[in-house]
Amino acid sequence: MALLKCPDCGHDVSSLAPSCVNCGRPMGASDPPETCEVILRRISGLGLFSGARWVLEAQVMSRDGIEIVANCTYSSDNELANFQGSKKEFHRAREAITNQLLRAGWQPVGSVSDGAGMSLPRFQRPPGRG
Repeated sequence: MALLKCPDCGHDVSSLAPSCVNCGRPMGASDPPETCEVILRRISGLGLFSGARWVLEAQVMSRDGIEIVANCTYSSDNELANFQGSKKEFHRAREAITNQLLRAGWQPVGSVSDGAGMSLPRFQRPPGRG
């Protein structure tokens, strides 16, 4: 038996209990795992290679809205010839955000292409973790 935190009230609940004794929220296997999507978003600059600044954000959707649980910012180079350098910066940022999420208890569950040939990781966290 382990103690889990109720996602609604934060009360400690036995992993064997069917619901939280404090607020009544159902617990256990019926709770879906949280899903975390990593997105790529431009925060400044005009083109892919015009010195744009980008942010990778790990977002969790909840009934309260979107929660940003990790982020990493990087810049693309000014010249088209430096595309490989920009890709290296993207990969460094993706590795940094992945490490942040792994340390926070998230588990990788695949990836999604961003449409430009760069894959963005997806993560899940089992119920009662976090």
